[in-house]
Amino acid sequence: MIGGKLPPHPKLVYRQIGGGYTLALEVDRREKTFFLCSPNRTDCISMKEIGWRKPFIIFRTGAVLMRNFNVIDTTGMKHSESPKYLKTVPLYPVAVAWEKLSPTRALW
Repeated sequence: MIGGKLPPHPKLVYRQIGGGYTLALEVDRREKTFFLCSPNRTDCISMKEIGWRKPFIIFRTGAVLMRNFNVIDTTGMKHSESPKYLKTVPLYPVAVAWEKLSPTRALW
């Protein structure tokens, strides 16, 4: 890039969910933007809704064409839970979920 600077990397503040996964808030942005980040914190995805019940994290991105929820099993195992069970997991708008998480402790 000649004669210009790269845009600064956004500053994120993290709150732990479980299994190493975190919810991140981008600071210094007028409209609050939240991300679900994997344990390495380099893979993050913007989202609108999230919920959890050990060991699962369920989320929905803001993509207009993607109305489905994604499920992460924080144990890393590949077993599927029934849709009936997953419907019992409480879901929150991401800003509400942020307030439910501790700044210092993971849920599991």
